[in-house]
Amino acid sequence: MVPPVDGATSAMGRFPLSIPHLSIPHLGLLLALAIVQVGSPAPLDGQIQTSNASYLIEFGEAIIPPGGTEALLPVYITTETELLAWQMGLEYDELIISVESIDFSGTESSELAPFAITTPAVPPLQGITVVYTGGNLLPAGNQLLAAFLRVVLVDPTAIPTGGHVQFPVTPVTNESTGLLLTDELGGTVVPGALGGGVTLFDFPLLALETTSGDAITSAVSMPILLWTDGPSTTLQMGLEYDELIVCDLLLNEGAIDEATGGNYEVESVIGTGASSFIITSLAGPLPAFNGEVIGWLEVQLPSPQVGSFLIGWSPQNSAIDGVLIDNLLGAAVTWDDHFLRGDASLGGIVDLADAMLILSGVFEGVPFNCPDAADANDDGFLDISDPILLLQYLFAGGSPPPAPFPTPGPDTTVDPLSCL
Repeated sequence: MVPPVDGATSAMGRFPLSIPHLSIPHLGLLLALAIVQVGSPAPLDGQIQTSNASYLIEFGEAIIPPGGTEALLPVYITTETELLAWQMGLEYDELIISVESIDFSGTESSELAPFAITTPAVPPLQGITVVYTGGNLLPAGNQLLAAFLRVVLVDPTAIPTGGHVQFPVTPVTNESTGLLLTDELGGTVVPGALGGGVTLFDFPLLALETTSGDAITSAVSMPILLWTDGPSTTLQMGLEYDELIVCDLLLNEGAIDEATGGNYEVESVIGTGASSFIITSLAGPLPAFNGEVIGWLEVQLPSPQVGSFLIGWSPQNSAIDGVLIDNLLGAAVTWDDHFLRGDASLGGIVDLADAMLILSGVFEGVPFNCPDAADANDDGFLDISDPILLLQYLFAGGSPPPAPFPTPGPDTTVDPLSCL
């Protein structure tokens, strides 16, 4: 997904310095962490040093689009234990970009009352320590989105005209801050570290936005975003993708449709594993675009299955007014193993037809596209009890099917049944 570039807010100042909900033991740990920051970053006594995938701090990727000045860089944490605190030094090119703050909105940390200490206290930041207050802990898990780093562009001249350039950002142990994970009891681990990066773009930029569907969705709409620095009349888009999927173009209610009042024409060539579209405005030149959704790529998966499919651009077939576009960002469309409990027909609702289909499957061997959805009572077996539960729910005020219900989602129980 194209990362957000506007509206990033600093985590500093969200919690009073007195930290009223921080317990005495946790306050002691906070002071110890502060001492570690200003002292030597060498490992503490008894600290378990590790670089395996069980404990890891890693950065994702972010972009600063044409005309933009900042981006949010994801910070992911992998841990086998719940964490009270974590910290890291930062390494990046301060002449080009600057880490200005840490933001927890929309992350695993957002509801855990995180308190951030930065080194130095003002940007550009070289180290960050995060402590969870109020008795909260970051849960164990793989690649938990723990925070965002707000990265600001310092030197716009570093971006090549019409092109792009990437600058790495890496979690490290440096002179001010060590690389450390701390559990509730004060035990510490030195995690592995994987860097990410920020890519800076000049005009123009054509991008797809990562999208996902589920077991009851055969087609999903993937947004197409465009940045230009002046008027144009014709946009050519060439796409390449897996032969298992089919792509078409939808422009209704997009930015091009709005700008032309619907007065445009589209030439389409849809093939196996590739498509091309030429959009021509019949209402005069199109205005400059600043990341607006100009339309949607309708992606269909004729044969339901779980998986991700990368959709990329064809550089030799993507142009504005005949000039090839150098900045092209593809994306993935993913079909998740998500379903609606009881929706054996994958029709998007649970009704009498589903109960009848389950009966046919149980007694006549009719196959299910999603056996897990047909397991209406979620006991791991397909038998007469499943249609009975549905009939009681639909007509006798019985209990509804277990999750995922009444909206699609993942199966929360372990059993031998699967979906796609």
